Amino acid sequence: MLDDEFFQLIAKYKFAIAIENAICEDYVTEKLWRPLHVGTIPIVLGSPRIKDLLPSNKSAIVVDDYDSVEDIARYINHLDSYDEEYDQYFNWKTTGITNDYLLQLLATRDWEVDYGPDVKGKDFFEGFECFVCRRVHENIRREKDGKDPLRYQAALNHYGCPAPVKVNDKGQRTLENHIFMESFTKHKYLAKALQYHLDKNLLVDEESIQQTADKIPKTQGSLQHKRQSSV
Repeated sequence: MLDDEFFQLIAKYKFAIAIENAICEDYVTEKLWRPLHVGTIPIVLGSPRIKDLLPSNKSAIVVDDYDSVEDIARYINHLDSYDEEYDQYFNWKTTGITNDYLLQLLATRDWEVDYGPDVKGKDFFEGFECFVCRRVHENIRREKDGKDPLRYQAALNHYGCPAPVKVNDKGQRTLENHIFMESFTKHKYLAKALQYHLDKNLLVDEESIQQTADKIPKTQGSLQHKRQSSV
C-alpha cells in the first residue's frame, strides 16, 4: 500500500484512476491518497462526500461532476494540453489544505498513517482499538456512578453501504452483479449474524458466527418463497 516503488510508478503519470471498491459515505482508501501524495491528479469515484475530504476544491477530478465518460475524457485532454490549468490542481501543496472539514478531522484524530520512521503516533488500527476502549471504559464509569450505559449504534449512512454495481462504458452505474457482490453479500450476512448473537447474548466466536451467517440465505429464501406463495 505504501511501497516506494509503487509511489514512483504513480508519480510518472499526470492522472491516476481512483475508483473505490464500494460507494460508501466514509469509505475512502489509498486509491485516492496515493496520487495526492505523489503529485498526480486522481480521477475519483467513491464516497458521496468525497469533496469534504479533499485538500482543496481543486485537487481531484470527481467523476460524479460529469455526465459521461466522454465528458471526463475531454476535460482530461484539456488539462493535458494546458499546463497552467493542470498545475492549479497542486496549489494546495504550497498554500496548504483549505478544506475546513478535513482540517478539523486531521486536528482531532489521534492516529496517523504510517509513512515511515518519523511518524510517532498510533496507526489507524491502534487508533480504532483505543477508540473502542475509551467507549467501553466510559460505560464502566457510568455504571459505577449509577448511570445507564450509553449505546453506540452506527447509523445506516455510516455503515449501510449499498450493494456494488458496475459502471458501463458510458459512465452509468448499472445493477448488474460483479466480482465484489459475493464478498459484499458474505460480509453482510456475517454482520447480521454478529448482531443476532449480541442481541441474544449468544457465544461470539468465529465458528459460531459463521454457522449463523450460513443459515441466513436459506432463511431469507424460505421467507421469500412464503411471500410469493401468499400473493
